[in-house]
Amino acid sequence: MGRTVVGDESQLEAQVDSIFRSGAAVQVGLLVGKSGTGSSRDLVFSLVPTPPKDGEDAALLASFDPQGSRDTGARKGNKGKPASDGVPVEIGTDWVAEHARQVSRMLLGGIHVVGIYLFSSEGSFKSSLAVLWKAVTAVAAVTSTAKAGGDASEYLLLHISSSPRRFSCRSCPGNAPFSATALRPCEWKTGKLLDNLQEFTCTYSVDIRYPIIVDQPEKKLESLRKYLYSSVSAEATRLENAQAIVDGKLVKPDNVLGSGSVVHEVEFIQPMDGRTTTGSLRNGMKTEGSVFFRGDLHARAYAVVREPVSRAVADLKGDIVASLRSRLELLVDEAEEAEEDARAQNENADVPSVQPPQTLLSTQLSIDVSEHSFAMPRRVLVPWLERIMICDYMLPDESLQDVQERCIDLLGLEQPADTSSFLEPEIGGSVPEIVQPAPAPTPAPQTPRSSTKLDRNAEEYVVLREKYTSSFSYPLAIVGAIFTLLLALLLSQFIMQTQ
Repeated sequence: MGRTVVGDESQLEAQVDSIFRSGAAVQVGLLVGKSGTGSSRDLVFSLVPTPPKDGEDAALLASFDPQGSRDTGARKGNKGKPASDGVPVEIGTDWVAEHARQVSRMLLGGIHVVGIYLFSSEGSFKSSLAVLWKAVTAVAAVTSTAKAGGDASEYLLLHISSSPRRFSCRSCPGNAPFSATALRPCEWKTGKLLDNLQEFTCTYSVDIRYPIIVDQPEKKLESLRKYLYSSVSAEATRLENAQAIVDGKLVKPDNVLGSGSVVHEVEFIQPMDGRTTTGSLRNGMKTEGSVFFRGDLHARAYAVVREPVSRAVADLKGDIVASLRSRLELLVDEAEEAEEDARAQNENADVPSVQPPQTLLSTQLSIDVSEHSFAMPRRVLVPWLERIMICDYMLPDESLQDVQERCIDLLGLEQPADTSSFLEPEIGGSVPEIVQPAPAPTPAPQTPRSSTKLDRNAEEYVVLREKYTSSFSYPLAIVGAIFTLLLALLLSQFIMQTQ
């Protein structure tokens, strides 16, 4: 039996109306939704058109001269021209994949890039299956990690026919060579999806240490990437073993979301087994001090009615890991760009010397001072669809207007939300990085988790376990105490009578 794909009728119809009004003959973009919410059932919430790059549209109709040679010089999108049936479509595959990577970073837990769509004539679609397959596999390569909560191996290919107006959907393996027979038809339906969404939120504490490398400067970037990615993997493992408490109750595997509350608070209880030490990743390199990433991350995920609560909890865990990875990637990219700018400045003697910004690769971090500190990218929540928000990460030198501009560019928002409606849940609780000199060259021993909030949660979890597993121990202890007291009184009276 084939997959069933359900699209939100009001959102998608409005977006398709907008495509027809634009007069475009062809358009390519991303499908955003949820994968595998039921038995072979996927959801599509919205279309996200891939924006032009350097003035060139992401999808174009190929042109041919009378001799049959292809003319790829038309780079303005064929607007206003009828889509000749059978003319293949040219797609900027690399740019579509990069767009998918950036959009995927902005999506919260449970919401993913689930495929791509093409608006064109029927003939153009059929003659472009190979290039569409290539685009799907490119998107899968950059989003499969985030989509791991559903079926990460299957992606959707939605065709919106320009004449007649209709939808047809196919399922496409994201990691297989092209084969027309592998494009399996899906049953396409529409319904009201956004009304059935529920929200799960939590605050999660992180505590990651990175050693400052003072020798072998050519390996500083490599070491930085290796350790931070290793730290994300270690945090994901800890989360996988964490116990979830939703709205004050322990989650049972067979619990299913009902139609009650639409907002749920989640806490994760973890064993106090300490954090990963840095000794194994130093590889004999000289270090001086450490960078600590400590603080609270805000996480959020979306689920639909009748979805298992365990799936929503898994999506929330995935959002924590994805958020941490995105922030660390931004810090690494910022550090790499600063290093490249510094090298270019040193090579160009005519340019006035400018003090480079302090980053994770700065040589100033190796100086033996009391401490350095700078802020981690802060998560900002932006209203998007009904009951769905997206996120962006704001660097210390950026403003909410920068976040708004990125949302407009990447999501094609015709009526962007005002910055006054943006949420900044991490203000006052953002993640600082503190650089401190290492007290000794010996590897740091494993220490219990330092977050007082999680320590308190662990104690609460012990209390909950005692409550559920030892509920009869307290009455038994009281009865025993009373019995002992009565026995002592009887014994004392017996002794007095004997005397």
